[in-house]
Amino acid sequence: MSKVSVIVAVYNGAQYIPRCLEYLDAQTHRDLDIMFVVDAKTTDGSADLLRELSKDDDRVRIIIQNDTKRQAGARNIGLDNAVGEYVWVCDVDDRPYPTLIEDSIRASEENDAEVVSFNSVFTRNIDHPEPACKGPNAVVLYSGIDAAIALGNGELSPSTWSDVYRMDFLRENFMEYSEGLCEDLDFAARAFLSAERVAYLKRPLYVYYQNAASVCGTGANDDGIAAADVHYAEKLSAIVRERYPERYPEFCAAMGRHVIRSLTRASRERFDELSGSPIIAEMLSHCKGLSPEVILFKVSPGLFHRIGSKARGRKFSRDPLYFRDDF
Repeated sequence: MSKVSVIVAVYNGAQYIPRCLEYLDAQTHRDLDIMFVVDAKTTDGSADLLRELSKDDDRVRIIIQNDTKRQAGARNIGLDNAVGEYVWVCDVDDRPYPTLIEDSIRASEENDAEVVSFNSVFTRNIDHPEPACKGPNAVVLYSGIDAAIALGNGELSPSTWSDVYRMDFLRENFMEYSEGLCEDLDFAARAFLSAERVAYLKRPLYVYYQNAASVCGTGANDDGIAAADVHYAEKLSAIVRERYPERYPEFCAAMGRHVIRSLTRASRERFDELSGSPIIAEMLSHCKGLSPEVILFKVSPGLFHRIGSKARGRKFSRDPLYFRDDF
């Protein structure tokens, strides 16, 4: 099977590095090019620890990130240095199940898909057992525009660790991560919109560890994340209007619902500012039928914010939460 480049961005991640190396070494697909891109501002000895623990594995490379572009910059450095036919981004504090890469590459090759997305489990228990499939590990195929709409509808994850990409496809489309927050959403949606086929694996292949110290876990970036979602929704809507004008209303309706859900993470003050954005009104104008969340957002924004904030807290509960339950 094909060589796969794995990109792991590291900033003060020393406590997670030993198990991250174990999880990657446990992958049943062995032909890996593993790049740990370590921020030069790291102060916990991550690079030295990596050198020591990986000295006997010639698949591991350590690259020092000297710019100030944070996680997006680290991922772009990985893309620039990737030598595999495929590329996958793994977060240092998460856990891939052993067949993640093997299953993803098989799905890509059997279905001629430029992108493979997969199910995941959100949990505070990093040792959460690998779930048994309720049925065969079915593959669902999407066209590129259908995948982008599915992303807006919450059927596909915007997280970059949930996708494996064909490297030639990324290079042909000049794909790179945008700087700032929510670069995952922007990257995934633009990739979907450039793809002919996106394959989705129903079985959970990844544990998204609910780390209270992460970018999303602390809550310190919630206002910025909500604002970035609004910005990228406007940018992506413009791309769809140009490339797929006949699907523009459907995309707007899906992305509009995604954005108003994202706004519930913001403070009430920032929510009030962002909810009046013209792009939100434009997207929601394409929502047809009786959508309870859209109606509530329009009729009582404050109540929508309170209910949404409480519902969002379930993601960070102690109970495991599967991205999709239909596996």
